[in-house]
Amino acid sequence: MNDRKNGQAPEVMTADRLGQMLTPRQGKQRLVLMVGIPGSGKSTVGDGIEKAGYVRISYDVIRQRLFGDAKEHGEEGQVGRAFREELRAVLTSGKSVLVDNTNFLKDMRTHIIEIARQCGVGDVHLVVMKVPLPLCLERNRARDRVVPTRTVRHMHWKLTGSEWPTREEGRMTIVRPGLRADSGVPTYLVGGFAFAVACTN
Repeated sequence: MNDRKNGQAPEVMTADRLGQMLTPRQGKQRLVLMVGIPGSGKSTVGDGIEKAGYVRISYDVIRQRLFGDAKEHGEEGQVGRAFREELRAVLTSGKSVLVDNTNFLKDMRTHIIEIARQCGVGDVHLVVMKVPLPLCLERNRARDRVVPTRTVRHMHWKLTGSEWPTREEGRMTIVRPGLRADSGVPTYLVGGFAFAVACTN
């Protein structure tokens, strides 16, 4: 996907700055879906987006609440039901939502988007982590919760192929890894919607 706008390179920004670019308009609701495989940096970028006023929900948080351990998958039907109930409750309350799951399959995203639309929320954004597989594998090995390499490779193959998000799903912001700023804070190369917003500010 071409992240350039009017011949300009993608914007370099921190996760907090990205969150500011995705801040919903006053009085409006927005659904943001993180899309990325393990080790792609979703959680760090999600931290910046959450600060912009989003309620963050995820399967991991629900597993922690239900089973006392995010690594415990338990009964996935139970986790899915709890996730859907929480998503509906937060959207119905009028708040904007950040869904911090991998969302690497279109079916996963479609189901969430359908719930949002049923709740009257049509402003949908996908923040897609476009990170090289070797870097994801390296980061994954350093995590407390290591996902099997074969699984990560399969997810990457699906996401970069037939499961890549489309414009019909919502507006997209593409995030690539950048360099660490002098402060030590990670920066990202950001294209798509958030980049367009940054260009107008």
